[in-house]
Amino acid sequence: MAAFGFALDLTRRHGAAPARPPLDRFAGQLFAAFGLTRLLTGHAGPGVRVRRSSDGAELDIGFTGAGALDTASLFAFAGAGSAYAVSWYDQSGQGRHALQTIAAAQPRLVSAGVLDSGPNGRPVLVFDGANDCLRIQDAAGFSQEVNQTTVAVVVNATNAALAPWPFCDVFSGTSVRSGISLVSGSARVSGRRTGVSALTHIGGAWTEGWRALTGRIDYLAATADITVDGVTTAAEFLPPGGPSYSGASVDPPTIGAANVIGFMAGQMSAVAMARDALDATALDAALNEVRP
Repeated sequence: MAAFGFALDLTRRHGAAPARPPLDRFAGQLFAAFGLTRLLTGHAGPGVRVRRSSDGAELDIGFTGAGALDTASLFAFAGAGSAYAVSWYDQSGQGRHALQTIAAAQPRLVSAGVLDSGPNGRPVLVFDGANDCLRIQDAAGFSQEVNQTTVAVVVNATNAALAPWPFCDVFSGTSVRSGISLVSGSARVSGRRTGVSALTHIGGAWTEGWRALTGRIDYLAATADITVDGVTTAAEFLPPGGPSYSGASVDPPTIGAANVIGFMAGQMSAVAMARDALDATALDAALNEVRP
C-alpha cells in the first residue's frame, strides 16, 4: 500500500500524462517524434536512455501505464547523482532515434538527484548552450527533395541573443537546410533553396519562457509560417515554388543546435517532424497537452 501511495505522489509531483497520447491524430504522417511523455498509442518502447554520473552505467527509461515518464525507475537508477540523455527514442515507429555518444554533450534529465522539470512538474531535457545536442539517426535529408515540411518543438530557450537553433537540418557542417531558430524577440522558421543560396527566415513574435513552436515550409507554394503558442505568421518563402533541393545531406538533423553551431541553452520536452504540412492549430493544441 505504501508503494502505491508513493507512486501516486510521484505522479502528482512530476506531472500526469494526457488522458490520450496527443499525437495519435498525426500517426502515419510523422517522420519522427520525441517526447518525455508517451506521444502515440502505438509506441510501446522506452522514452529515453540515460547515463548516470556516478559510474557511467546506462538504462532505458520507459513510460507508466498512464503514459508519464517512469520517474520512479529514473530516480532509483540515478540515486543522488545526475542523469543525462544518451538516446531520445523516436515514438513514430520509424526508428529515427536521437543520439549523443559524447558524455559532455548529453542533455541533462536529473541534477544531483533532483528531476529537471517544467512549471507543471513534467520532466525536461536541459541543454547547456555550449555543446549539448542530439543527432537524429537515419534522417539525413529530412528536407531533401520534398514538397512540404513541418517541425514542432516545446522549448524554453534562454540564450536567444546568441541566435540558437532548437532544431536544424543541414547539408553539412554549418550549411543550414531548414529548421527553427531564435533571436531576441522572434522565433523563426528558416531555410534555403540550395547549399549555397541565402538563408531565409520568417519570424513571429516570441518572448522567453515555455513556448510551443511550429515551423512549416511549403516549397511548392513558396510560402512558410511559424506558429508561436497558437499565433501564426506567414509569408512568401524561397520563390519560385517547387520541390526542395535534391542535393544530398552529409550530416543528420540536430536537436538543440545547427549541427556544430547555434547551440541552445534552456530546456526542451518534445519534438515532432513531418515531411508534410501538418495542421498547425491541431499540432499546437497537441503540444500544449505535454507542456512541462
